[in-house]
Amino acid sequence: MIQNREVIPEEISLKAQIAIDYCQGVKDDNVIRDKKLFKMPVYDDNSILINISEKKTALMFRASKKAEQKYYVREVIAEKLQRINQVLLSQNKSLIIISTWRSYKDQRCLLLDQSKLCIEQHPKKTHSQIDAIISHFVAPETQSMHTTGGAVDALIFDNELNQILDFGTNDKSDINFGVLCYPFHPDTSIEARKNRKLLIDIFECEGFVVDPKAFWHFDYGNVAWAVEKQHDFAIFGPIFI
Repeated sequence: MIQNREVIPEEISLKAQIAIDYCQGVKDDNVIRDKKLFKMPVYDDNSILINISEKKTALMFRASKKAEQKYYVREVIAEKLQRINQVLLSQNKSLIIISTWRSYKDQRCLLLDQSKLCIEQHPKKTHSQIDAIISHFVAPETQSMHTTGGAVDALIFDNELNQILDFGTNDKSDINFGVLCYPFHPDTSIEARKNRKLLIDIFECEGFVVDPKAFWHFDYGNVAWAVEKQHDFAIFGPIFI
């Protein structure tokens, strides 16, 4: 009979150290990345925003508190999302869009809403700790990639199970912010890692880049994309409507 092997403290320490090193690497890289973002030139191609929620499509959209929530993206992004969804539909799954273009006002409202949610999720944390968590995952309006129409927040819906897949830190479409949101955090479950890989792979096949701190956030055309792809300039700048 094969007995369960006892895990020794040294192995636990090694696993913990791997996670610590990974998180520190993400934070260090993010400091360098942010500096590059501010220096990246933008030559906007002036492509238009379209409302994909008004198009005849099999895409799914998160239910919104706003009665007339609209999901704007650049035209090329809409085409890419359609192709991504076709891949998922062949697996009896669907892409569920959480967020796309946001105005400065929308971004400020999001910061406030996420702060309230984070307080509910972490009632013992101080306001300064809550602010630190939120600022790490939600950019201020002048720095948000969502103002460009080239950023998409998305998850995957399992049509057979009739539910959003488990990505490790989500309760349906709500995300519990923390280091486990880092796309390749080693402490996520096998199921979460598998689902994250599926999500990231299908977006990368369409030329998107995943945010190094948020497994659900993908960029194309904007400065975050240009930095990651080592392009000379971005093709999508902020859009104000």
